[in-house]
Order: sequence, then C-alpha cells, then structure tokens
Amino acid sequence: MGPLSLVRAALLLGLVGICYAEPKKLNEKQIDYFKKHAEEWGAPAVLKVLDGGMENKENVQVVTMKYEAEQNQICNLKLQRFRDKSSSHGWNCATRIVPAKDSSEEDTSEDNSTPKQEETSTPIQE
Repeated sequence: MGPLSLVRAALLLGLVGICYAEPKKLNEKQIDYFKKHAEEWGAPAVLKVLDGGMENKENVQVVTMKYEAEQNQICNLKLQRFRDKSSSHGWNCATRIVPAKDSSEEDTSEDNSTPKQEETSTPIQE
C-alpha cells in the first residue's frame, strides 16, 4: 500500500465520518407532529418551518425543529425520546427587535444591521 492509497483511505474515512455526523432531516410526519403539539407545550404556533433534525445518541433520540412564529419570533422545539419509552420536551423563542428608523436622523455611521433579541423559553421537562 503506497502513500497515495493511505491518503485516499484517510479521506474516505473522514468523509464517511462527516456524513454520519450530520443529523437526519425531519420528514413530513415529524414536522406535522411538532406543528400539532407546539401549542400544547406552550410554544407559539408554527408559521413557517426553517430547519429541523433528528439525532440518535447513546440512550436518547433528540428531535429538534426551528421555526418562525408570530410577532417576529424565531423558535426552537426539542423532543427527547428515551429508551425506556419516556419523553421530555422544551422550547425557546427569541424575538427580533427591529430598530425603528427616524427620518430626522441623517447620521448613518452607527451599525444597526444586527437586531436585538429578547428570549422566552420553557425548560425541558424530565
């Protein structure tokens, strides 16, 4: 086995590790489950799904979903399913506060490109 073969094998193993490290995307059934239960858990209603994934760890399956809610909120839902058939859930939301533009201000030297955020959440219950 030459040095080139060793490099190829190392790259292939690295690629396989990266592929398996990425969480699986949510399917429609899982997204519908989150939409249905979000308000039951006290989270704001889902307007638009942004992202989501599922990850299997040693003793728990973790399912997460990021979404847009009313009043300019970005929310995260998290569901943990344990091997003993129990589960826990939690959520948090951050409200993006967009600064109001004052027409009398001519000075644009301040960088207002990053809006402030306020957070509300419910911890994961076990």
